[in-house]
Amino acid sequence: ILIIASMLSTIYALGSELRYGTAAEWLRSANGSLMAGVLGKLAPATLSLWLLAVVVGVLIFGVFGAPMRGSWAMLSVGTLVLIWAYQAVALFVVALTASFRLSLSLGGGYSVLAFTFSGVTFPTMAMFSAVQPLTALFPYTYFMRLYIDQAVRGVEWWRSMSDIAAMFLFCLLPNHFSSGHIP
Repeated sequence: ILIIASMLSTIYALGSELRYGTAAEWLRSANGSLMAGVLGKLAPATLSLWLLAVVVGVLIFGVFGAPMRGSWAMLSVGTLVLIWAYQAVALFVVALTASFRLSLSLGGGYSVLAFTFSGVTFPTMAMFSAVQPLTALFPYTYFMRLYIDQAVRGVEWWRSMSDIAAMFLFCLLPNHFSSGHIP
């Protein structure tokens, strides 16, 4: 639910500016800075989603007693980077399509496909070899690896840094749109 909420809330927040013709006003309120506008618009959702995930983690590992064998801090940081990654993909989709309706459709489809290609519902090693590389196209794949490594396997925190880095690469996806405007 977290990745779907991250994706669709970001598309709604940014795409609605295009849909209702308020993008120019929104950018003016950010002194013409797309980066400031996006950060200002997404900060409340980012914080809310991350805090919700932390509360759920406290319930699962603290209240309900599920074992946490690794680093709670690494899992929390990984959750924040996962949210950022899906927000970045959402920004990319909005900028690429410049269509509110199409962005919502593509974002919803992309976020739901993450469950299929992450290896959680069907093991990656059992997928057709031609399909296996597609798992790399979803930040959720790296998050699930981090989650399993930290919560279940209890690996050292630094061994999960590659998964954090892989998710962070998705944050760079909309970077070429940072020149100041969304098409």
